[in-house]
Amino acid sequence: MIREEFAIFLKKLKTANDNGQDIGAIVKEHEHRNVYFYNDGSIKKILASEKNLMLTTDLINAALNLVGSDRISIDVQHENNDSLYSDRQVLYVARLTGSMEKTGDFTPLENLHVVSFQFFDAFKGSPNYLHTVQLRNQEQRVYFERQTVTLIEVNKFLKHAEQFAGDRSRIAQWLRAIDTLNRETDFSEFAGDPVFRVLQNEVKLCNSSARYMLSNMMKDIDKSYWEYGAARKKAKEVAKNFLLDGLPIEMVARNMGLPQSTVLELKKEIDSPDT
Repeated sequence: MIREEFAIFLKKLKTANDNGQDIGAIVKEHEHRNVYFYNDGSIKKILASEKNLMLTTDLINAALNLVGSDRISIDVQHENNDSLYSDRQVLYVARLTGSMEKTGDFTPLENLHVVSFQFFDAFKGSPNYLHTVQLRNQEQRVYFERQTVTLIEVNKFLKHAEQFAGDRSRIAQWLRAIDTLNRETDFSEFAGDPVFRVLQNEVKLCNSSARYMLSNMMKDIDKSYWEYGAARKKAKEVAKNFLLDGLPIEMVARNMGLPQSTVLELKKEIDSPDT
């Protein structure tokens, strides 16, 4: 599911739970669907599981282009409210760094790599979607090489898919695979990769209990849910115009952030207007 679809599903689950209804039955009804990968609770369940160490290692190595590290943190940010994201990120890194100090005994700090998937531009105008941030002096020499923040601008990569079509890096493959699973479209391009086959199974909604979803996946859902109606209506209007202009269904779905099934229905409406 895309983020907004997942928000609606979780809202339905919460409402049923508040009304004393069978929430397990709702999960059963949607068990063939995928969770939204970039949900905080989804990422924790999938990547923090010991059995999925192969997945986590592959993703981190893809993002950082390295093998092995002492301490790694994965972060997802959907909104840049009041442009406070950079402030929050610096504070977050400072807290992680501070937690390394042992009381009464200062020792050399561990390596720290923070990988942040974000859905807004960190560097507007930059042609890059992957950014490495470190402390540097005016000569661009690294001051402290054991601390790195890697910013991955997911929206930039997806919205400019044609621009990055030639990017065959592992992180680009991950972003495409995750997007395909979120939109629940044809996954055959990635099915031959053993890591992505595991990912395809792990995002299945049936792998998460109703209680886990209620307690760990509800963060930021209300805002997404209430904003969804107006945004989706506008997106469908624009998508219809794109279809009328002859753009391919898959391209329209990707650029408008709509499920391919929704765009197919819009295409049917255009091809078979009511008489």
